[in-house]
Amino acid sequence: MDVSAPIRRMDGFQRTHPWVGFPYGVIKRFGDSGAGSLAASLAYYGFFSLFPLLMVFTSVAGIVLRDRPDLQSKLVDSALAQFPVIGTQIRDNVGVIDGSGLTLAIGIVLALWAGLGAVRAAQVAMDTVWDVPRKDRRGTPASIGMALVMLAVLGVFVLGGALLAGVATAASGILGTVLALVGSAVLNVVLFAVAYRVLTVADLSWRTVLPGACLAGIGWTLLLIAGGWIVANRVSSSSDVYGTFALVIGLLAWIYLGAQLTLFGAELNAVMHHRLWPRSLHGELTQADRRALRRSAGQEARKEEEIVSVTFGDKGDPQASAASGGVGTDPRTQPTERRSMAALAHSAIDGVTQLFRHEVELAKIEATEAIASRARAIGMLAAGGVLALFALGFLSASAAAALDIVLPAWASRLIVAAVFIVGGVILFLLGRAAMRSAGGVEQTEATVKEDVQWAKQQIAR
Repeated sequence: MDVSAPIRRMDGFQRTHPWVGFPYGVIKRFGDSGAGSLAASLAYYGFFSLFPLLMVFTSVAGIVLRDRPDLQSKLVDSALAQFPVIGTQIRDNVGVIDGSGLTLAIGIVLALWAGLGAVRAAQVAMDTVWDVPRKDRRGTPASIGMALVMLAVLGVFVLGGALLAGVATAASGILGTVLALVGSAVLNVVLFAVAYRVLTVADLSWRTVLPGACLAGIGWTLLLIAGGWIVANRVSSSSDVYGTFALVIGLLAWIYLGAQLTLFGAELNAVMHHRLWPRSLHGELTQADRRALRRSAGQEARKEEEIVSVTFGDKGDPQASAASGGVGTDPRTQPTERRSMAALAHSAIDGVTQLFRHEVELAKIEATEAIASRARAIGMLAAGGVLALFALGFLSASAAAALDIVLPAWASRLIVAAVFIVGGVILFLLGRAAMRSAGGVEQTEATVKEDVQWAKQQIAR
């Protein structure tokens, strides 16, 4: 009995029917890229990032909206609405960073630093989904900067959720419910589209990320509805969760579901964009299998000089046969060819030419890298100069404020201005003197004249 016959029939069916082959391609891609482990990493970092980020969020909301406690409550509720079963207990366990101005600033910075883990883990996951080579991924400073940008975007969407909740409350009844659901789905779709596009260094368009964003955004809205139903019908007669242990398990489970859904939408985008279906269920590899395997191997390149190539030693890949010198050929059985001196010279010239071309290409790469490094250095110097100007302005303001203690305000400002004027005049005079003493290109002109004279003498001979 051939036990593999049903598998072969299923494989042939899904290869010829895209409505079956495409979902299988997404599932296959999900497993090949290790998306399950990436989702677990996202859940882990998301769990440990949640409370520090909520502390930052509530503290900043308390500072900015000091006179609007009702709006503060709406913003916090909009953020915690993403956890319908355990949201109230999360709120009871989230504190507010307080203290003096300096203590508050240090606390917010430290909590924000601790909360960046989830967003940075999401960047790694998105780069892995799109097979971005490790040499092209963001470094630590750029990764942290992008994480801060994404957190700001997330805050804007939380604000939009609060405004949407207010509109839905004003329009009570069925209309309010429909507005809340539709608005929440649209906000979630837009948020996922932004996340899919900016969290990876791959060059993606909005059209590329839209299908997965729709799947993830609508799926997350349905998860919220299911969570609300659970609260209303199963948990309303008791406490939200039973103890701290259940709170931790519920929070991890909810974050893991969201991470799985997020990565599934990203995998759907990658499969559609690179046409990674149909995939092989049994037997010979398909062209989509070869593309997927080549892309997965290519992301292991860690240095600019490193080149990763993939060949397949079967008849389905003609390039593999060419690269390996043909399947089943033994070079020892091939007849030796006698080549003339002209052929040898021609081969040597070709080798030298190719070597020269490679050297030129290497020189171009090195020159490009050198220019890029110097451009980054100039940018950093310019940024340092701007910061120095700001620091100089604050120092001058501090000096004027110190002089205010013993002098009138106008006198202190006048003294500071006079110091700047004297310094500017001195620098101007020194610069003008340096310009006058600076030489021209006399040495170059003399050398050119000597070269011209030598050329004339050679011609005269």
